[in-house]
Amino acid sequence: MSTLLAVSPHLDDAIFSAGAELARRASQGWRVVVATCFTGNVERPHGFALACQLDKGLGPEVDYMALRRAEDAEACARIGAEFVHLPFLEAPHRGYDDAAALFAGPRPEPRLEAELAGALDELVASLAPAEI
Repeated sequence: MSTLLAVSPHLDDAIFSAGAELARRASQGWRVVVATCFTGNVERPHGFALACQLDKGLGPEVDYMALRRAEDAEACARIGAEFVHLPFLEAPHRGYDDAAALFAGPRPEPRLEAELAGALDELVASLAPAEI
């Protein structure tokens, strides 16, 4: 069985952008693995991160990222894919203070870049995908 690895920056990106193709591959007998990079959460979000949650009608007591990971797991199951949730934090949890900062362009984060590259290298080595 060949493996297809879909690397998704955020939860639901792979499903929304390539879900039909991923489902087609799974139905053809491929092992489809969706690896989402930024799925970690902080214990008590605040500032912009909390505002991003509140504007969706979710109170501060809700573990927003756990909710999103569960939705992603369900979406992957529906298309016949496996999921891997890497523990990296989304930008609002990494100190971007507002939407303007978020969309102004990426800030250099050498440590994050190195850790993410290492995690993806390990994933590729362990899965040995035929396609990424």
